Amino acid sequence: MPIEFSCPSCQQTLRVPDTATGKQAQCPKCKTLIVVPGTSPPAEDDFVPLSKPSWPAESPAPVTPAGPTDNPYASMSMPAGSAPRPTAQSGPIINVAVDISDVISHAWECFTRDFGVLFAGYMVAAILPLFALIPLLIIPIVAGGPEAMAIVVPCAMLAVAVSFYFWLGQMQMAMASARGEPVEIGMIFYRESNTVSATIGIFLFSIGVGFLTLLFCIGLVVLVLYWPVGFLIVDKKIGLSDAFAMARRITNDNVGTTLLLAVVTMAISFGASSVCFLVVYLVGPLLTVSWATAYLMMSGRLTRGSKY
Repeated sequence: MPIEFSCPSCQQTLRVPDTATGKQAQCPKCKTLIVVPGTSPPAEDDFVPLSKPSWPAESPAPVTPAGPTDNPYASMSMPAGSAPRPTAQSGPIINVAVDISDVISHAWECFTRDFGVLFAGYMVAAILPLFALIPLLIIPIVAGGPEAMAIVVPCAMLAVAVSFYFWLGQMQMAMASARGEPVEIGMIFYRESNTVSATIGIFLFSIGVGFLTLLFCIGLVVLVLYWPVGFLIVDKKIGLSDAFAMARRITNDNVGTTLLLAVVTMAISFGASSVCFLVVYLVGPLLTVSWATAYLMMSGRLTRGSKY
């Protein structure tokens, strides 16, 4: 039988099917999202294993012939306009099996929509760390010996740290674009409470993967299974150990999709570099948005909208 309950914000009475117990319903009056009573909703950081997203059944809509599209990566499995667009969710991290075509199609749409600001942020992240390398060119000319090394080494470490810091900003911008949120150039400057720990976490993860890659390509296996670590640190504001645990859960049913996405992004990179090295900077934001989209979809943060 239908479940009736009141919106805690405006006291509007809502009626939903009993099958909606535990799901989120949106108040038609004030648009507040409410958990349908009957069971306790999962905590924000709880993991809810799902093999695929559970969406309410819909009556089939008439299929219209697909018109021309500007998206060369659009999925061919469904005519354009017949599927609802993915919408951002704020619920718990879950495990959702994702199709590579959905990832690429959505990423391309976001890339073309926000290209200007994404490209600007990408260039800021590429250029500013170079200023920390200027002393590496000047100091050997004016000084030498231990004195020079005492300055060169810290400058090199600073350049690396700045690069990893801006990588946080790139992930922040890419996830905002994938969610359909406003993207601003200021997002490239990551200013959150976990800025220092996040930078260190990304650095340790990257160094660890690089080191393990030298040991019989173990690092590549780790990268395939735990690549969402960086996005989790930025998105959830959690530590490195927690990010590792949640990353493996996200990739549990998506190893194949991860490998396909890696092949696609590497092909795009190699193709761009073969045309001109500068073209790499043009497609760089597309690659970042693609991985951000994959993270959001695989973790249930980007799904088809609920009818409730």
